[in-house]
Amino acid sequence: MHDMQLAEHGGIPGIRSQAELEYVSRASYADERNVEGNAALYAITIIRRRPFIDANKRVAFLALTTYLELHTRRLNAYPADCVDRINALAQHPRDDLAFIRWVSDYAYCMLERRDVP
Repeated sequence: MHDMQLAEHGGIPGIRSQAELEYVSRASYADERNVEGNAALYAITIIRRRPFIDANKRVAFLALTTYLELHTRRLNAYPADCVDRINALAQHPRDDLAFIRWVSDYAYCMLERRDVP
């Protein structure tokens, strides 16, 4: 994901901390039934741990959407809103619960269809 983001959008390659990257990959989330919450926690963990030199926010968002899609869900929000939410999460460490609620509010099952609220 990281290499793909750098190839598409540019940035500085490299891992800032192998330990932080391994932490993200080993992280387990308490409730396997809470797909939206788990997807949000992957994004939060990447943003908080900053395992890469560059593109942590982009990788965090891609991890979030990929996790949702692997569990038959999509995020139904405007792109600008997604950017604003990821940036706010990176700037305000106490907004984790608000971010989790936002993902839960805007994720939907791909077997259904909802218009952007």
